[in-house]
Amino acid sequence: SAANGGTDEPTANQPIRNSPLNTQSLAHRTHFKDPALVGDFLKTSSATSIISTQFRDTALDTTMGGERTQRCFHRTGSVSDTARAFLESTSIRGVGKILKSQSKFLRRLWALFVLGSTSLLFYSAFKVTIDYLQYDVNIQTRLDIDDATPFPAVSICNNQPFSERAYEEWSAKRIKSPTVFNRELRQRGLKLMQDPSMPDVYAKVRSGQADEKTMAKFNQQRTNSMKALVATLFMDSSRLYYQNLSPDEAAKLGHERNKSIVDCIFKYNSQQVQGTKGCYDSMIKVTSFSHPNYFNCLTLEFDTERLTEVHSLTLIMWLGPRENYDIRHRQGFLYDIFEQAYGLRVSIHEPYSHPRILEQGIQTEPGKMNEINYQPVRFIRANTPKNPCVSAEDERQSFRKFVDFGKLYAYDQELCLNSRVQEAFLSSCRCLYVEMPSVTPPNKTHPYCAHLDEKIYERAECASTLDQRRIRQAFEASECLPRCQQLSYEKELSVTKWRDTQWMLYWIK
Repeated sequence: SAANGGTDEPTANQPIRNSPLNTQSLAHRTHFKDPALVGDFLKTSSATSIISTQFRDTALDTTMGGERTQRCFHRTGSVSDTARAFLESTSIRGVGKILKSQSKFLRRLWALFVLGSTSLLFYSAFKVTIDYLQYDVNIQTRLDIDDATPFPAVSICNNQPFSERAYEEWSAKRIKSPTVFNRELRQRGLKLMQDPSMPDVYAKVRSGQADEKTMAKFNQQRTNSMKALVATLFMDSSRLYYQNLSPDEAAKLGHERNKSIVDCIFKYNSQQVQGTKGCYDSMIKVTSFSHPNYFNCLTLEFDTERLTEVHSLTLIMWLGPRENYDIRHRQGFLYDIFEQAYGLRVSIHEPYSHPRILEQGIQTEPGKMNEINYQPVRFIRANTPKNPCVSAEDERQSFRKFVDFGKLYAYDQELCLNSRVQEAFLSSCRCLYVEMPSVTPPNKTHPYCAHLDEKIYERAECASTLDQRRIRQAFEASECLPRCQQLSYEKELSVTKWRDTQWMLYWIK
């Protein structure tokens, strides 16, 4: 260094020896723009390899002994350089365009595209995760040919609720007739309106001389008049009449099994069974249940072992006495004009389940041949933590059956919810709501809510304050879960003329 004037450049009288050191020195003194080329050039020399991405600067130095040595400075890349190297080498579409585009506008456009795509990716992943945690399921429909589906139970109610026996009971005055009940209803309304002191009150009110006490009495009388109007008009119905009878009296007024079912025929496998009057057979079970609209209704169910073998059921039903039969006992029920009909209301439902005759029943035409064809539909629900359901095994073992007028029915979510609402009426208002299952028979301590006595308005006010929807929502996700497997029946009614003759009906009866 000293000989060369403090510079590392060799002179003309100092030849460059072809040694590894000199060759390496030439390589270090050569300036390359592309680090990759530097790396390729250095690999051909005999010197130790130098990582091009870390090579930043070199210097040639000599020791005091005149031997030349090399000192290399290696500087590690910064975070931004590492990130740039990663973005240049990544396969994510659009990232490389951000770095390589010459136009600033294009770089910003590609950056916006990459950010938008990344945001949509994370949002989609978030939505998929939320949907998974919701345990939503898809509905898949399939058609099973010759599936072993149980034959449905058939519930039948007569639109004319009173039998000939009812007229006998009314004539003998053993049970209060609708005519007598309607008369008592009007007298009750008249009693509410009568007050000997009211003419003087009316006179003071008209003349403007009524004091505060007189006006309070006038307002009370007006309230009583409205109650009387409700009692004599809007409460005049067969449902109110039903609620003012004892269960035994209501059962006596309704239709009986032997009178209602004239004959029955059912087919199972390749056999046909001719029933008898009342449809008595070891394979079939006929039970009755009470309803405020129809009094006595009948349910026909087959034996459990034969449910999947039955193909059809044919019934000849008696519709009761003629429309104007002994009309003197039926002068009442003004508001039944909206529900009066002639014929049968029929519901087909799962065996041993509670019949929902108003919600699922269909009307049939009297004096005609009515044919009901059905298509069974089995709904299978996935039992997930978010939407649990009652499995068939749990339904048979742990879930209790429900009671309506002393009869046991299989578990059903709607029946469970209605029973809970009825229990709320019993605990809060000390009465039974006629629309719900009778979890206990009505009596003097807890009659129907519309039973005519001195506490009827108190019970009616209490019943109006209960929020049935809120009560149902409180049990929908806890005690009254839906069933995992549920069977329903899609019904189709066809009607045609029935070519019956009197001698045929005579001999069948």
